[in-house]
Amino acid sequence: MNLWKRIAIGIALTGSLAAEAAESELPVEIFNRVRVEYDDNINTTTDEAGKNESFKLIEELELLIDAELENTYFGLRYMPAFILYEDRPGDDTDLDHQLDVILNQSLTPRTSIRFKDTFRVSEDPALVEGDVTVRNNNDFMYNSVNAALDTQVIPEKTTLRVDGRYAFIDYDEEQSAEANNYDNASAGIDLIQQLTPSSTMSLETRVSTFDYDDDLRDSDAVQLGLGGSMVFSPKVQGDMRVGYQTRESDNALEADSDSGYLSGNMVFLPAEKSRISIGAAISEDKSPTSQFVSQDRLRLFGSYVQGLTARLSLTLSGAWSEGKFDAADATSEEAAENDGDETSVRLSTTLSYKIGTQNWLELSYQYVELDSEVRVGENYDRNRASLGWKIQL
Repeated sequence: MNLWKRIAIGIALTGSLAAEAAESELPVEIFNRVRVEYDDNINTTTDEAGKNESFKLIEELELLIDAELENTYFGLRYMPAFILYEDRPGDDTDLDHQLDVILNQSLTPRTSIRFKDTFRVSEDPALVEGDVTVRNNNDFMYNSVNAALDTQVIPEKTTLRVDGRYAFIDYDEEQSAEANNYDNASAGIDLIQQLTPSSTMSLETRVSTFDYDDDLRDSDAVQLGLGGSMVFSPKVQGDMRVGYQTRESDNALEADSDSGYLSGNMVFLPAEKSRISIGAAISEDKSPTSQFVSQDRLRLFGSYVQGLTARLSLTLSGAWSEGKFDAADATSEEAAENDGDETSVRLSTTLSYKIGTQNWLELSYQYVELDSEVRVGENYDRNRASLGWKIQL
């Protein structure tokens, strides 16, 4: 079956679902997005002579469910994507799946629970976690489950929060799987105090563990810190976390390490159709390479959304991070000799024009760069530009 037949069948089936949802008055929205994209480095290679560029035809469906009852909120987003490459060595098609589920439930006037699941199955050789691109030319499955319980110990004043997270990534190809498959579990307790109607402070404690298939990057960590948030005005708000972490890594040259962490972000609403977000974070984080257990990472990130006219809007976003890999965190004496820094950059922009009540044109561009001293031969830069049409079915 050729691509256009698949697209036609997908649109027809989705249109049928949308019609049924409308008739039953379910809180369902369905969108279809078709775009043509130019990618100048589809294999994210560092070798200029070996770069493969390609035009891609991308067909995406997006199913949204947004249901809110008296004590319950349920949200679901499912987006399958079919990608056809004009010129890619080997297989010229990918099929990706993205699923996000949110459930919030009020158990009593003082107690509520929150649940979120993020699921990805992808044939694309890139996964972005926290603005850092995890690269392997291999199919993978990724899932992250987050759950939290909030209860007001003192009504409107003091809240106790208990939360947990479990995540895993699983690569299909054996060599990638042995080096990069992991399970990550964490649990935390926060005591949140409402200081004023517009500000809070919290005492936070958290334990976490990483378990890799090859065991080299296994680690256990404990965090203790403070958090705070404040609405400075109707147009300015922010939050911050600061604390201390201890980590045990049996396979590192120095098994124990201690470090501080600091993160914060600010949101500005200068005008009715404008939103600016900026943030920074300093912390010890997991390593993207099996040569090291962890890295000391600095992240800077931001975004800007501007409604230019009633129909035209602009979105800009960017992230920069620098990881420092220390010999003490290496998994062998040989790896310790190759310690160094790694910098990654991600910039993107989208210009969206609303044709009618249910149609949009989207022009997008993204630039990604990795400059690493520890992942030899994996440096690369990548440009992608696309023109798409989005319609609500």
